[in-house]
Amino acid sequence: GVDPVRYYLVRQMAVTQDGNFDLKDLEARITGDLANNLGNLLNRTVTLALANGCEKISMPETFESSTGALREKCAEMFRLIQEEMNRYHFHIALAEIGNFTNAVNAFFHEQQPWKLAKENKELFEEVIGAVCNSLYAIGIVLWPVMPKKMEELLASLGYSFDLGKNYEQILRENNWHTKTFSLHKTEAPLFSRPETHVHIEEAAVQKIEKK
Repeated sequence: GVDPVRYYLVRQMAVTQDGNFDLKDLEARITGDLANNLGNLLNRTVTLALANGCEKISMPETFESSTGALREKCAEMFRLIQEEMNRYHFHIALAEIGNFTNAVNAFFHEQQPWKLAKENKELFEEVIGAVCNSLYAIGIVLWPVMPKKMEELLASLGYSFDLGKNYEQILRENNWHTKTFSLHKTEAPLFSRPETHVHIEEAAVQKIEKK
């Protein structure tokens, strides 16, 4: 798809110097960054929320300390990518988004929302809300690189991308109390793990060498 390939090119190559295109790297980047980290996070969050009757999610007035720490990481992510984008270091900016996505995944695993759903419904909804707010921010900052895919992500959270909105101000304010998420599962996985073609090429080279 166009969006994942564009992501790879921007993430992998600095615009200030020459870069190398490698099929193995492309497949690894799509599988790791997009399918496993981002797409899987969205799918697990929405699936778990809907399975526990939480179609609409909003944040409580006060947060747990772990939720507050994730919110601060979201603000720091936006600050860092603004600095790097202004320097034309697009690959570093995308790396910062990847670091934040990893932090959100770590938060999800540490909080174990699948257990909270049975033990503490209020905290469960807070954890799901924190992940949704994080995914919303990720969707906005990745939209210039992957507009179609990020619009699908935002739609799964109950939002559409609006060019008339001042997203810079929204992300700078980082107010997690103002959004209510209406969750929907995507019709298909947000990102598919690519079927590797590298081994086919290697086999063809070996066949030629034998001849």
